[in-house]
Amino acid sequence: SFSYTPPVDRENELQSRAEYYRRWMREEFNQESDCLEANPWMEEHVERYLYFIKGGEEKRCWILNDYKFEDTHSDAFDYERVDRFEERAMGLVQGFYKERGWILDKERGLSHGGDDDDDFFSDDEDEEERKR
Repeated sequence: SFSYTPPVDRENELQSRAEYYRRWMREEFNQESDCLEANPWMEEHVERYLYFIKGGEEKRCWILNDYKFEDTHSDAFDYERVDRFEERAMGLVQGFYKERGWILDKERGLSHGGDDDDDFFSDDEDEEERKR
């Protein structure tokens, strides 16, 4: 069959998508970067920050995989450092709460964790694996 559509310029397409994700990340970062500006920090502030840090890395990996690009920075994200930050930050939060006589949400059985339904960036195979 004959088509009037010009062939896709792969380089232009990739450049356009890269620019889209760059703008999206910049906007997202600017909107959400204030989560640790509160004084004192609260549980939800630290959880929100960790959600964006960990989620950003997950989405970066997903996008590269989805477009079949080699991840040349696969070991650049320091999960141990993030875990150490979480441990120390939550220790600081616990101290703030104790000083003020507040009760931690986890002690009340509440959780503010990230959006558990945010599975857009999950592969179907990964989702199936999690269900097993």
